[in-house]
Amino acid sequence: GMVTFGPLSDVIGRRAGLITCSVVTLAGAVLSMCAWNVNALILARIITGIGMGGEYPLASTHSAESGNAGDGARNVALLYLFGSGGGPVLCDFVTFFLDISGLPPYLVWRGIFLVGSLLSFAGLVLRFLTTQNSKQFTKAAKQAKGTRRNFFRYYWRPLLGTALIWLLFDIVEYGLKQNDA
Repeated sequence: GMVTFGPLSDVIGRRAGLITCSVVTLAGAVLSMCAWNVNALILARIITGIGMGGEYPLASTHSAESGNAGDGARNVALLYLFGSGGGPVLCDFVTFFLDISGLPPYLVWRGIFLVGSLLSFAGLVLRFLTTQNSKQFTKAAKQAKGTRRNFFRYYWRPLLGTALIWLLFDIVEYGLKQNDA
C-alpha cells in the first residue's frame, strides 16, 4: 500500500488517494467479517493491509501539508498519537466484551471484524465529507514537471534505507503485538 498509494496520490491527488485507501480498507474489513475459510480470511487481511499501508504515507503527508506553516510536525505527531493509542485500546475493549458476552467463538471473531468494518465505513464517510487537497499540494502539482525522476535519481539510497528500516520496524512492532488482544 505504501509503495503504491504514495506515488499514486501525487498523480490523482491526496483526497482521491485517501478515499481510495479507505475503500480498499473497507473492502478488506468486510471480506474479513464474511470470510468463509482461512484462505479467504488471509486474502481479506492482505487487502486490508494494502489499504492501511496506503494510509501511512497519505495521512502523514496530508496532515503535514494541511496545517499552517510550522504546524506540520505537530499534526503528524497527533495523528500517530491517536492512531497508536486509541486503536489498540478500543480493540482490547471490543474483544473483551464480545468474549464475555457468551457468543460462540465463530461469532466473536466475526463481531470483532464487524466493529472494524463499521469504523472503516465511518472513516470513509468522514474522509469523503471532510478531506480536501491542501493548497500546498495543489500548488506543487501545478509546478511539477519531471521532478519524480530527478527525485529518485538523487534520493534512491535514503529512500531504500528508510523503507527497509520501516519494514523491519513494522515486523517487530506488529509481530510483537499479535498477542495484545
